[in-house]
Amino acid sequence: MTPPDSDSESGNEELPKAEEGVANADPPPAPVDLSDEQQSRVNEAAVRSAEAAAKEREAEVELAQIRAKQADSDRKQRKEIADKVMDATFKQIVIADLVFVLYGFWRGWDIGSAINVWLAAAVANVISVALVIVRSLFPGRRE
Repeated sequence: MTPPDSDSESGNEELPKAEEGVANADPPPAPVDLSDEQQSRVNEAAVRSAEAAAKEREAEVELAQIRAKQADSDRKQRKEIADKVMDATFKQIVIADLVFVLYGFWRGWDIGSAINVWLAAAVANVISVALVIVRSLFPGRRE
């Protein structure tokens, strides 16, 4: 076996020194001097960007205000509907009780099964209407 002729064949290549690597590296870019026109364009772009961000925040605030007004309107409408349903329920109960009392006096309190069924149906009707209204006005959280 013959010895290798050069250092590269033997694997003894010389590596570059650290100083040479730093000297061969690209220098950092020098700061660019912008003309007045270019600097004003950069400033205008920054101002436009800030204005766009401000308009976006204003739009978000406006949207939140609209949602709050809608929620208030919904609450008022629900209250009106609930008040009307309560008034109607109260009137129906008063009318049913009045009819029951008049029927009792007229029949000498010999109350038949028909009036009992009618009165029970009126009470069931009031309860079911109230439940439907309450569930539609104030829905529970569904998971």
